[in-house]
Amino acid sequence: PPVDQLVLALDVSASMQATDAEPTRLARAVDVARDLLASASDQEVGLLMFAGTSYPLAPPTLDHDALSFMLDGITPNMASAYDPGTLGSAAVLGAVALLESPTDSLGQVGRRRIVIISDGDDGAREEELLAAVDSARAVGIDVYAIGVGTERGSGMSMPAGPYQLGGPVTTATGARAFSRLDASSLRALADRGGGRFAQADADLDLGALRAEISAPPPPTEFAATDTRPAWARYDLPFVLGVTALVLLLLESLLDASLPRLPATRTRRVA
Repeated sequence: PPVDQLVLALDVSASMQATDAEPTRLARAVDVARDLLASASDQEVGLLMFAGTSYPLAPPTLDHDALSFMLDGITPNMASAYDPGTLGSAAVLGAVALLESPTDSLGQVGRRRIVIISDGDDGAREEELLAAVDSARAVGIDVYAIGVGTERGSGMSMPAGPYQLGGPVTTATGARAFSRLDASSLRALADRGGGRFAQADADLDLGALRAEISAPPPPTEFAATDTRPAWARYDLPFVLGVTALVLLLLESLLDASLPRLPATRTRRVA
């Protein structure tokens, strides 16, 4: 049977360090990805991170244990310190590339979906983002979105790490940087992508999205019934061949069943 494929794309940009989701947006995004992975047990799932560019981690696979291990390794200082911007278009195009790449799928590929998990605080122009979504739809891929954070927003703090000083994220003027969830941008992305949008803190909406992602594929339609007469469904050589075999069989049966008359003897006149 066809196997559905799903790519989870996690935003790891600086704005995902905001604390309006517990403990941070990034940590909440990882939890959401883990829940989606658990509910997609029969699907091949791929994984990538993105900020100003995309970072593919795994193509679609049924080895969900390996993906769970990778999710454990997504930490706040993994990519955002060196690539603080956010480009949702890069996430979509990177996910399409994963779904379009050759895989060791066990069967025919079914539905293909992308789930963008982000705060929507995107540096790309809207038309650039929607163009990327259109390119996904053009090859039969649906795009979903999950928003992390709040529209109230909060400041951000970078954790300390190798070659990285921790502390509050500031603007060019030195003021504390502030980030808000852009739900409208993510909703527009999902609407254009033929998918669904949900906020991570809206349990009902998130549950509906998860149920739609994990639902089994619709049954395939039966082939249309052939209404032609029986004799018209076979080609002429086949009909002639069958007819010849029937005639040979009848001839052999007649030879076996007809009685044989005794031979008459002629009398000689003395």
